[in-house]
Amino acid sequence: MKTIIAIFLLYLAWTVAPAQSETLQGGIDHSEYLPAMPQEMQPGSSFNGIQQQASTVIWYPIPNWLAGTFQSDFITNQVTQVYSRSAPPHKASGRFKHVETYGALPDASGQIWHADILPHVGLWEGAQEEVQTTVEKQCMQTNNDKVILHIHNHAVYLGSDRHSVVYSEQVDGFKNITPNAPGGQLAIYDDIQEYDSMGRPLDRYIATSQMYKIAEFAPKEFDNGIDLRASLAQHLASIGRTDLIPSRQNTQSQ
Repeated sequence: MKTIIAIFLLYLAWTVAPAQSETLQGGIDHSEYLPAMPQEMQPGSSFNGIQQQASTVIWYPIPNWLAGTFQSDFITNQVTQVYSRSAPPHKASGRFKHVETYGALPDASGQIWHADILPHVGLWEGAQEEVQTTVEKQCMQTNNDKVILHIHNHAVYLGSDRHSVVYSEQVDGFKNITPNAPGGQLAIYDDIQEYDSMGRPLDRYIATSQMYKIAEFAPKEFDNGIDLRASLAQHLASIGRTDLIPSRQNTQSQ
């Protein structure tokens, strides 16, 4: 029906048991089935936004080249497997505007940490307006060469009234981010599997895009009502690195 790029993340429904999984092409492990989306996200329902308050914070370090705000305007897709006749068609390429900010606070050593606050709601501007809710996210790998994220999104397409659900689906994706010189650009490689609103697999495709930096990194003390400084300190203490807990001077000097 339309192209969806998931920014994943790892976002499994809160009230259900883990789904079965299978190892698919390239060693990537997508879930075989996913739990059904909430009733208010099902086609034909009236969608009034996500009612659950964002409360879960996922912290992970990122390389300096990923810190900042980036934008993409174009995407290329290649379908690699179709599981259902209900799978939406995907254009080989097309306009797909999206803005993403990476990096929240530096620790005492200067290492920048990113905070994913879940559930996260984002707007994607493709052929049709789409509301994506990230319900689960995990950093699989982070180093100076690449960052790999696993993301589970709920995607809802709204009618012209911006309330009625015309179509909905789930997206499970592995996002590979690497630096792409010049100009501080990013190369994005997404291995995506789509599911219908009831959690049945639809298809699998590869989405690639380039993102260019539109703003430099700026430390954030608060986000969505959450004290990020206190949250990072709690996380660092939980992994036995109290020596990295930043002072206010550390974060303001970035």
